[in-house]
Order: sequence, then C-alpha cells, then structure tokens
Amino acid sequence: MQKHIQKAVESTRAAVKRTGEMVGGAQAIAKQTRDAVGRPGAWPGYFMLLLGALMLFGIVRTAFFGSTDASTHLWVELTLLLLIAVVAERLVQQWKQPFVMVLLLLGVLISPHTLAAVWPPAAGALAPLLAPYGFHPDPARLPNLVTDSELVKTFASFGAIILLFRIGLHSKLEAVFNLKNMLVALGGVLLPFIAGFLYAFYFGGGDFAYSLFVGAALTATSVGITAAVLEEMGMMHKPFAQTILGAAVIDDILALMVLGMIRNIPSAAGPEAFGPLLSTLAIAALFVVCGLFLGRLFIRSFFGHDEAELSKRSLCGLLAILFFYAFSAESLGLSAIVGAFLAGLVISGSPLAPLLNRALFPLDALLVPIFFIWLGLLVDAWAIPAVLGPLLILSAIAVLTKMAGCGLVARFFGMNAKDSLLVGFGMVPRGEIALIIASLGLTTISSSGAPILSAAQYTLIASMAFLTTIIVPAGLRILLAASAEKSIG
Repeated sequence: MQKHIQKAVESTRAAVKRTGEMVGGAQAIAKQTRDAVGRPGAWPGYFMLLLGALMLFGIVRTAFFGSTDASTHLWVELTLLLLIAVVAERLVQQWKQPFVMVLLLLGVLISPHTLAAVWPPAAGALAPLLAPYGFHPDPARLPNLVTDSELVKTFASFGAIILLFRIGLHSKLEAVFNLKNMLVALGGVLLPFIAGFLYAFYFGGGDFAYSLFVGAALTATSVGITAAVLEEMGMMHKPFAQTILGAAVIDDILALMVLGMIRNIPSAAGPEAFGPLLSTLAIAALFVVCGLFLGRLFIRSFFGHDEAELSKRSLCGLLAILFFYAFSAESLGLSAIVGAFLAGLVISGSPLAPLLNRALFPLDALLVPIFFIWLGLLVDAWAIPAVLGPLLILSAIAVLTKMAGCGLVARFFGMNAKDSLLVGFGMVPRGEIALIIASLGLTTISSSGAPILSAAQYTLIASMAFLTTIIVPAGLRILLAASAEKSIG
C-alpha cells in the first residue's frame, strides 16, 4: 500500500511539474508577444505612431486652415487638450518640473493671447512655403485652437472639483487639526492676506474687491510640490514635515473660506461691507464644523465597511456625497471647491477611501489636465512685461509673509530655527489654489456688472502663483542640504 501511495505522489509531482512547464512556456510566449508588440519597430507601434500623427495633423489642419461648426470643434478641442496633457507628462519626466506648472505653460502657449502676437508674422513667413501644397495661412485669421466654449469651462470646473476632492481624500483629519498646525496655518493666512490687501489697495492701483482677491490668493498654500520634495529626500517623517502637511490642509480650508467671504461683500469698503462679511464667516464656520462632524458620523454608519473591490453602489453613494457637499457650499455662498475639499476630508476616514481614490484616477486624468490648461489659456503672457515690477513685489510679499507668518509660530511652539525656516519656506508655493481663486475672480461679477478681475490682473496673480511654486523645489533642497551639513558639523 505504501508503494502505491508513493507512486501516486510521484505521478502527481510529475504532473504538477509538467503543468508548471506548460504554464512557464505560455508565460514565455506571452512575454515574447508583449515584447514584440511593445518594440518601437513592431507594426503595432508604427501603427499607433501613425494614428497619433494623423490625429495631430487633422487637428492642426482644422485649427489653422479650416473651419468647423461649434459642436464638431468641441471634439477637436478636447482631443488637442488631452494630447497636450500627454506632451506635458513627457516634459515632466524630461525637465523634472511640476506637472501643474507644465500644463499651465502649455496652456499659455496655445492661448488666444499668444496666438494673436505670434500668428500674424508666422503666417506671413509660412505663406510662400505652404502655398505649393495648397495651404494658404491668413495672417488676419487667428487659428481656432480652443474657443471660449461653455462645455470646456464645465469640464474645467469638474476638474477643479475632482482635484480638491482627491486632495481631501489624501488628508487625515485627526493628524491635521491640532493646536500647533491650526496656529501655524492661521499665521500663514492672516499676515499674507493683510499684506496682499494693503499692497493692492494702496500701491497696486486696485479697488476694494480686487485687493480682497489679491489678499485671498496670497493666503493659499499648494503643498503638493513641497511634499514631493520631502518624500524624495526621505524627510516625510520629520516633525517639521508633518507640521507643513498638517498646517497646509488647514491653510487651504481657511483660504477657501476667505474666498467664500469675499465673493459675498460689496465692491467698496465701508460699514455695509462688514455685515455680509461676518454673516459669510459664520456660515462658513458652521458649514465646516457641521459638515466635518455630521459627515464623519454618516460615513461611519453607512460606509464604515471594507470591500475587496469598490461596488457600484458604494461608488455612486460616495460621489453623491461629493456633489452634495459641492452643491451645499455653492448654495451657501461659498465655492463648490470648498465643499469638494471637505467631502474628501470626511470620506478619508472610510476604509473605502483608497479604493475610491483609485477609482477616480480616470476622471482625474481626463478632467484635471483640462482644468490647468484652461487656466493657462486665460493668462496673457504678453502683458507680463507691463506688470513685471508689481509681479516681483507681489511675489516677494508672498514669500516673506508666508515664511514669517508660519515660521515664527512654529518657532514659538519650540521648533529650532532651521526647522522653523523650513516650515515657513515649505508653505510658500501658491500653485493651484491661488489659480482657482484667481479664476473665480474672472467669473465673479461686481456691482458694476463687470468681472472683479481684469485679464491683466488675473495674469498678475497667476504669474505670482507660478513664480512662488517653481522656486520652492530648488530652494527647499538648498535649505535641507544646509541643514544636514550643520547637523553633521
């Protein structure tokens, strides 16, 4: 009997071995197939390159030399914007620059302002070269790359909501709201807001409403770039890094509350301005506190379970919460992005948050690049030389007030001088939050019936946000290296 059992075991092992060899052979064949398909020299690779080239040629030909109706041109615009996002991803890998800033720059390059300056001389130079091939560029007719369509704006608005929602999902409510982080954030909001408002009102030639938007734009903090540098250098566990991340979340909540307030006050200073201001402040505070507290109870009751894979029911329910918060914030006179950010903070406590974050990646990849390219389209880069002086002054105010407002509070709480300096400088980048605030200034109508921000004023604020963001990676690395050398010494 024992011999029969041993033979059966050996036969089973041999069968398993043969099965493994067959599986291994199948895997090897599959790998060879994937390698063949993935090689640039393989026909599928050539076909995809050819298809992409034909799409790009069709878009350029339609934009520069043809005309389409609005409904058809929308798909041309969306295809162009997504192709630009692909190019931006490649430039990010090549230049090691923030994805947001690359998208913004590419948006500036295809903006109507840039085309109005570049196209007439370029068309005149290209006309003799392209005429033999049937193309006749007209210097008087600007290329129709991206029109000012409502649907593209809607896509961009959804992109902003998804962006702020995912930022909230990445944040942990319990690690954010402590006394030190709240006071560091408060210092980083009050000092920049006051300094920005006073500069714009007394020296920037702006009215009351414009000065408020400048102050609000200076309160924001875009900590994503700072976090990326700290993670790259292995500093995320340090106390100063945790302070930066926690204070930045509260900073953004306060900045968005400020934004909600300034959208609901008169365009001129006076006693009548303080009534709506205090009312909006009370509503914003009540919305944040109740939204966080009641939202956490709701999430714990209905979405406190875990799932191996996010179900359609859970996905629809969580997205319904997102849009409910966005609608509530908008109806209360705040901004939809405030509600989206709070919804992300609330849902971050659910075990389903990581699954939801992964499920939202396709929407993020589609809509968020469109949002940032659209912001770049609004920038008139050719107006920057005229505002270069104010831009440098405003950027200096933005840097110094964040460093002082956040760094001094961190120093008061017992941090040493170098860590306090790192906290202050790490809170400097304004990034996408300032861009969102500035973009709302273009769409918010004052009592005179005109937008609160002109194109030139938007360009000034957007350029400040760009400048304060791109200086941080290099500056933070220098400060961290100097701090490490002092520690060794």
